[in-house]
Amino acid sequence: MNNYKILEQLHIPTVIDDFKDQIADDTIYLNDVKKAGDNLMVTCPYHAGGTEENVSMGIRLNETEKAHKGTCHCFTCGKTVDLIELISFVSGYNDGGDFGNRWIHKNYLVYDDESRDTVQILKEFNEKPETYVSNTVVKKYSSQIPLYVINRGISVDVASYFNVGYDPEEQAAIFPVYDENGICRFLQRRMINYKFFRNDKDADKDKALYGHYHLMEQIKNDMGILDIRKLYVVESIIDALYLWSQGKSAVATLQAIPTKRQLELIEKIPINVVVAAQDNDDAGNRGAKRLKEKINGKMVKRLQFPDNAKDVNDILPEVLSELNETIIF
Repeated sequence: MNNYKILEQLHIPTVIDDFKDQIADDTIYLNDVKKAGDNLMVTCPYHAGGTEENVSMGIRLNETEKAHKGTCHCFTCGKTVDLIELISFVSGYNDGGDFGNRWIHKNYLVYDDESRDTVQILKEFNEKPETYVSNTVVKKYSSQIPLYVINRGISVDVASYFNVGYDPEEQAAIFPVYDENGICRFLQRRMINYKFFRNDKDADKDKALYGHYHLMEQIKNDMGILDIRKLYVVESIIDALYLWSQGKSAVATLQAIPTKRQLELIEKIPINVVVAAQDNDDAGNRGAKRLKEKINGKMVKRLQFPDNAKDVNDILPEVLSELNETIIF
């Protein structure tokens, strides 16, 4: 099946959004996207070394007599490719679209068992059902808080508030992940005997902002338990719960680079100072940079970690209390 047959079935703006979310941490390409008529205009990666600031390449949104849907044409340098080949190129492959094909199939497509020529769209663009975890399941695990969690500096009160639990069969700490409406969308497991995390099958962690619902509940009800002058954004659930246990407002993105949806949720939290407290490594620095560049209407500062601290959970409580003087970007 040729690339254009596949592209006919996809929602191009969603593909571009998803692809940009995955590459934003380590590439200069596609740094701007604007809709213009029947084209999605992007910065062309094929000239000026991908560093141009003008949106000169149009990606065709619909099939027409003049051009296939998904055709990418630069009105400055004249380069014309299909979107699948462009995805390969931006990802660092000069393979005619082989990598792009694998990326598209992994994220959006499945083949019909009867015919390798019949493609079915994964339910990304239409009736994909929302997954959730019932309160019964959450309560089954949350009747016991594992000692592992307490030993990481997380208070019993905070662990209970977030319904942290334990699965004795897998010997895993259980962390329910809630959406902005307080619905548990999936469980994250942390194996206690070895360092391994696992999310429920079909978990959409790119849309999850751990702690968002609970924080908004605290602010709405004016509970006075947290310091809401600053919002700490961290990568892991453990880091977020540790900060909560120290009376600090925190959310976790579950990864180093925040997604578009997570950024939108952070912007809606009524705290004007955001502390980018992702891990003290290259990925964490890229995540902090994305937070700084994409968050509007807030002051964003990068956390300066003490020596030998790789993440927030490595910082002693007495040092955390002094971080007002060590927050820089």
